[in-house]
Amino acid sequence: MSEYKNPFEPGGKFYNPRITDASRVTEPRIMPRWAEERQEERQEEQEHKTKTKFYDKDSGMLLEEFDDSPNICYAIDKNEYNELKEKRNNSYAGKLVPLLIFITINSKTIRELILSKAEANVRAFLTTIRQTERGRSVLTPLPYNSYNGTTNGKLNLFTEKTYAEAPLDYAEHPGKYKNPKNTAAGAYQFLLKTWNNYKDSYVGLDDFSPFSQDKAAVCMLYDNHVLDRVKIGSPEEIKKVKQILSDKKQWTSFDAFSDDEMQKLFNKNKMLEDNYLSIIYTPFDFGLLEVKRKNG
Repeated sequence: MSEYKNPFEPGGKFYNPRITDASRVTEPRIMPRWAEERQEERQEEQEHKTKTKFYDKDSGMLLEEFDDSPNICYAIDKNEYNELKEKRNNSYAGKLVPLLIFITINSKTIRELILSKAEANVRAFLTTIRQTERGRSVLTPLPYNSYNGTTNGKLNLFTEKTYAEAPLDYAEHPGKYKNPKNTAAGAYQFLLKTWNNYKDSYVGLDDFSPFSQDKAAVCMLYDNHVLDRVKIGSPEEIKKVKQILSDKKQWTSFDAFSDDEMQKLFNKNKMLEDNYLSIIYTPFDFGLLEVKRKNG
């Protein structure tokens, strides 16, 4: 009987001098580039996965979270939350509706505390401002990193990065270190002089972040005595707000839009807000409507 020889060892049928036992164990497996790219995409998708979270409005305890849903945090009464879960699970029709949607639609707490009619109207109007500042040809709202609108149809930016990517780029109004003759910046195109006035006068404008820009726009509405009209949001009030701000040379881009055009933009944006599809950076129920002057 002949002695057994490992076919993978030298002299064996399957011996390959380029592959040794040691290399089989220690050398990492080479992954095709397309597979690496797909793996990177999956990792990025996981990192940016959005969740909807429900918190107890009294204790702040996390009650539940849902993957692949709008990135919103809700404050809700714990007892109401549990009652709605039970009601949905005990209802045949309710079982056909995702729990997230069922609770969001039926919660009295959420409807009253998270998205009041007043806040929805103000948020819709802020989006309308951003659209008119972008111009008639493109009604996509101006981004928070814009600077001096557009040039030949192309957006001018004071940074290529978002606030999440580079918060230091939003540390202060960019007009402080860019072209001093043209300083309109941000989603609402605040001039440096105007920005500094509001920063010195109102609480919560410590940087040029999207949060501060949204807050400053609300302060500007308040300062021009139209915030309460925007909160009401009726066609008559929106028309009056447009007239007042145009007369005061605030957001002069309004002049390029008729009252009907302005109302149509506002109505579309209000519908988005009502369906929790806001593009305003400041989250719902995050103190957007709270306006407080310094030293007073």
